[in-house]
Amino acid sequence: MRYSNRVRYVPLLLLLLACTEPGRSDDGGPCLTTADCVSGTICVRLGGAEADAFCMTRCEPEERLCESGRVCIDVGDESHACLLGGDAEVGDECEDTSECVDGAVCIADPDDEADRCYAACDTRSPSNCGSTETCVELDDSDGFCSAE
Repeated sequence: MRYSNRVRYVPLLLLLLACTEPGRSDDGGPCLTTADCVSGTICVRLGGAEADAFCMTRCEPEERLCESGRVCIDVGDESHACLLGGDAEVGDECEDTSECVDGAVCIADPDDEADRCYAACDTRSPSNCGSTETCVELDDSDGFCSAE
């Protein structure tokens, strides 16, 4: 008896369906409202009403860095989310933190007129800064790693 190639893909499809809630987006997936996102994530629209919205993992306001290494940001309505990183590497110019890679924030460079991406840190435990860097406080315990 000969089986169709489609039969081989049924277990893979069932596995994929089991990993997400039906009809809901995972972290990083598109959304219109939080109801479109899996549990533990919220729908976040950065950049105004015309910008695309994505499901992002919830985080607590006192967190600076999420377990994933992303930066925990205030997204309004007393909600915080682990920001999906952009393409700008640490040291690259940026206009907004959403442009920086996971774990980096966009800061006005004191030696330059351009804003640049810096590694984010928590001043209470600045262990993610390099050995020649210090965690400079922005507000509360939020900070960024800067060369000494």
